[in-house]
This record gives sequence, C-alpha cells and structure tokens, in this order.
Amino acid sequence: ESNANLEEVIAVAKQLQ
Repeated sequence: ESNANLEEVIAVAKQLQ
C-alpha cells in the first residue's frame, strides 16, 4: 500500500526534526 510508504516517510521526518 502506498499509505504505508507515506507513513514510513513521516516517521523518518519526525526522527530528523
């Protein structure tokens, strides 16, 4: 699912902040 891919990107973005 592309949704799972999107949430994975969001999780990485949170770690970078």
